Amino acid sequence: MYRTSNASDSFRTDAWRDVLCIFFYYRFYSLLTHFYLIHRFLLRFGLIHGLLLFPALLSPIEDSLTGCGARCSAYLLLNARR
Repeated sequence: MYRTSNASDSFRTDAWRDVLCIFFYYRFYSLLTHFYLIHRFLLRFGLIHGLLLFPALLSPIEDSLTGCGARCSAYLLLNARR
């Protein structure tokens, strides 16, 4: 026949759904904030400086690809232009 769900199963399902929603909303808004900051940086410092530092700005998202080396080299390139 049909399985009747009790209150604990419903509560457990709702709790997991809430946890997943909070997690995905947090990730979405953190990515949105990150790209907003990149956009503001490009507007403020110009396209050349933004392109030099673009891999370093993406490093929280793609840390395995860029890492500290890109941040340090972009910092040195930016200071060399001054």
